[in-house]
This record gives sequence, C-alpha cells and structure tokens, in this order.
Amino acid sequence: MPEQNLEECRERILSNDYRDFISTYSEDVLNYIISKDGTCTQEINSKYSILYIPAGDEAIRTGVSMSFLGYQSIPKLYTLADSTNMDEIGVTRLRNQPYLNLTGEGVTIGFIDTGIDYTHKAFRFSDGTTKIGAIWDQTIQTGTPPEGLFYGSVYTSEDINRALASDNPFDIVPSRDENGHGTFNAGIAAGNEDISNDFIGAAPNANIVMVKLKPAKQYLRDYYFIKEDAIAYQESDIMLGIRFLIDYAFKTKRPWVLVIGLSSNMGGHANITYLEQFLDEFSNTLGPTVVTACGNEGNENTHYRGNFVEGQESQAVEMIVGQDTKGFCLELWTQLPVTSSVSIISPTGEVIPKIPARIGTNENYDFLFEKTKIYIDYVVPLGSSGEILIFMRFQDPTPGLWKFQVFGNIHMGLFDMWLPVRTFLGEGTYFLQADPYITITSPSVALGPISVTTYNHRENSIYLKAGRGYTRSAYIKPDLAAPGVNIYGPDIGGGYVVRSGSSIAAAHLAGAAALLVQWGMVLGRDNIMNTNSVKGYLIRGAIRKPELEYPNREWGDYVNIVSC
Repeated sequence: MPEQNLEECRERILSNDYRDFISTYSEDVLNYIISKDGTCTQEINSKYSILYIPAGDEAIRTGVSMSFLGYQSIPKLYTLADSTNMDEIGVTRLRNQPYLNLTGEGVTIGFIDTGIDYTHKAFRFSDGTTKIGAIWDQTIQTGTPPEGLFYGSVYTSEDINRALASDNPFDIVPSRDENGHGTFNAGIAAGNEDISNDFIGAAPNANIVMVKLKPAKQYLRDYYFIKEDAIAYQESDIMLGIRFLIDYAFKTKRPWVLVIGLSSNMGGHANITYLEQFLDEFSNTLGPTVVTACGNEGNENTHYRGNFVEGQESQAVEMIVGQDTKGFCLELWTQLPVTSSVSIISPTGEVIPKIPARIGTNENYDFLFEKTKIYIDYVVPLGSSGEILIFMRFQDPTPGLWKFQVFGNIHMGLFDMWLPVRTFLGEGTYFLQADPYITITSPSVALGPISVTTYNHRENSIYLKAGRGYTRSAYIKPDLAAPGVNIYGPDIGGGYVVRSGSSIAAAHLAGAAALLVQWGMVLGRDNIMNTNSVKGYLIRGAIRKPELEYPNREWGDYVNIVSC
C-alpha cells in the first residue's frame, strides 16, 4: 500500500469534513482509491480497513449514501451498556483454593471504553506502581500514536509509573476517564484488593490494557439523529481499538481477554455488521477470549416483531413519537423470500402511500403541512444471505401516533423493526405493541463471543432492562448471565460507587474468564484455549434454575457462573 502521511491522515481521521467508511476492499482497490483522491486508509487487518474520504467527494456530496459503499460500511454508533457479587460467580472459591491460587496472573484483560483513572489505588500495586500495561487514548493528539495507527496517544506502564511518581501525574500522562464507566468495569474485572473499602476485583493480578474511545464524529451523530447529550462511539474506532489490543497481546506474548461493554440496536441483530463479523472471526483464533454485553433494552419498547400469516397482505404497526424527538432512525428487516414495503400515516393524517420495494434505491419525502422529512433506503446488506433492509430516517417528526402499514410480497413470514437504543433516542418514542425479545444488542449478537446478560444476584432475578434473546436468525444468545445490579466498584477520583448494567455483568465474566485462562494457558493445563473453549468450561460450571426450560431467552443457556 502506498506510504501515507501520518499528520495528513490524523487530520482526516479527526475532521468532520471527512467521511469514515469501513471497507473490505482488496489491497489493489485500496491502492487505486488512495492514488485517485488522496484518501487516507487505516488498516485493521488483512480483511478490514477504514477509509477517510473528503465530504465533497462526488460520490458522497449529498451526505452519507448507502449506495456508495453499502449499509455495512457506514459506521454504526454504540453507547455504554450501563444504566458479596464475587462469591456469587465463584471466583472467591477459586482464589481461596490452595492448589490453584488463581488470581489472573499472567493474563491481560483489554477494555474498549471511556478510559481509566490510572491514579486510583485499585489499579496500583502495594509499592504504588501501576498494574496497567498500556492506555491508548484516541482523544489526545499531543503524544505518540501506537505503531501502525495514525491518531491518539499511547502511554506505556513506564509512562504511567513516571506520572504516578510525580506531584502532577496528569502533566505526564494526561489521559482521564471523565465518565467513570471504563474505570468501574476495569475494577470489577481486575481491580486490586482494597481492604479498607471492602473491595476486590475478580482477577486482581491480571494486567489491564485500556483503549479510550474518541467521540463519534458530528456528521454521524447528525445522520443517525443521536440525542445531543448521549455518549456515542463509532464502529470504526472500536475495530481499531481491537487491533491495538491484538498488537499488544502479540508483543507481550500473553493470553488475553477482550471485554466490550458497548451497545447498539443497529445492524439487524443477526451478525451482520462488520464489527460483529470481525469479533466472530477473531473469537475462533488461539489465545483471545471475547466477552460482550447484551445491553439494557429488554423493557425499552424499541423492538417490534411482525408475522404475516396465511392470507394476510399487510400488518399495522403503531408507534408514539415524543414531544422532544428531533429525529430518529428506524430499521425494518426481513429475509428472503419475504420482502416488505411500507405506507406511513403521520399524527395529523398525512399519508405516504405504499412505497414500492426497489432494492438499491432511496426516496425522500417532504410532508405538506408538517416539517417532517423522511429518507428511505432499500438495502441488501449481504447479498448472499438474503437479508433485506428498509432503512428510514425521520427528521423533525411530528409528535403523536404514527402508523405504518407493512406489506409482504408473500403472505407468510416474519419481519422485525428496531428503534435506536434508548440512550440515543431519549424518552417518549416507542412501539405501542413492542416485543421484549430479540433485544440483545450489537455486538453481543455475534456468534463467537461469549454474550453476557444481567441478573440481580441478591434476588436471583433477571435484571428488568436486560436484553433478551435470541438473535433474529434464531441463534441461542445470550450464553450466560452474571451479576450486574447495584454493584460496588471503583469510581473516578479515587472513591467507590454503585452501578448497574450489562457492561458490569460482562466485566464480571471477563474476570472469571481470566482465571480460567490463567489455569489453562499460563499454568499449562490447556494450551489451546480460545473463546469457544472458555465458553465451554464456563457452561459446564454454571447452574440452572430447575423451574425453567433451557435454552432460555432471558437467562441464556445457564443461570450464573458458580465455578470454573
């Protein structure tokens, strides 16, 4: 690939004047694109790359167009999956077993999150030095980026130790966690014991590596109508974060666990996005264990499932749009041989008649007596899989009751509709007859990773907001449940706080997985471990509720982790 200027690429990666696309083009095609218009290309691996293309490029001059590189290539946006526990998942018993003494020693746990408060004593050894192996802060451009990457600043354990030994640590390592989500989850998985505050992480001797994600570009937030105060990260930065962690593990020759506590309703809930496919492929390689959070959309009324029965030509779907909703996206998914078309009725009675389903086309509609604009794309994300998507964007929607008439080309078959996750959407917009199932979020629908849902370990009950299975293609997800309700853990600024959410359940399981990986790959009991084998060990050591049938769409195959 032609040599690229680091400073020019960094500018394009950060600038809102350049559009980001995830690509699976061959190297020859990428070389042609670079030579043609100076497009910057950031490689993830031999299959995936990120393209940064000027917004004025003729192909995308009118904005982001699905007909340019396709639905999968436009980065999806993700938010945080966050809204006595160590005894419950069995790690206390493992640590106290004298013949095992498992603490995560020799294992790295990698996080892609909001950053980490590296000054917190939960991440420092008794001599005051750090247990953090590295931080890649994508938001800071004054330092040195990681090898092979064009943006952000990487800080090694040596840098962090120099900072901790100084009177002003943030003058040396300026990376901070302003939210606390990454600090909390890293502590739950691998925080040191703090006797005075009655805290210890699941794998206290595991090494921590943190990727602090940069915020999503404004043009993508505008495109998806993300609520102004919502935290949003883009798929391309997450994938590059995974590449950084892969490179770190390769250099240090350590087995490792990757935990992703992020959540999105985009992508069809069927292993379609590039991030999901990347994680699926990666999970099958030797060494890493991949853990994902199932999200908190179970009771948010953001999913609708329809079923065309024999002789039924159409089905009505009703949705309330809240007063303060400035816009939203709506995805309608079917699978061949079913293809759908829709008509839309606004709260004031204006009608968009049945829109013919012409794959690969897009339509724009302006309402006569309302400010509402609707943009509709008909897309085939994966031509060989039979997936069909109607992607709708609503700008300035009139508040009130919206009605959709969904037509099927054949008179049998299923269709699904998703609104954005509640964090992106805000309150007040929801389906009137929502379906709480198939609400596990991306990337937890990826088949290979261990998908973790959330339960209340004190009441032994499922978390009300927990995402529920299965996937739209009927694969069994979630895999396991772990504690994630009213959990005590490290907070930014040196203290401790209580949080709930599926990212915390994923952090618990990541810590338990690190103990297993230490037993297998560090101590030599099983030298060929990967995600699937760790999942198998955890499943064999889990318990079931005798009154439930399994597999179970709320709890997964099993209830919780009680031993390894």
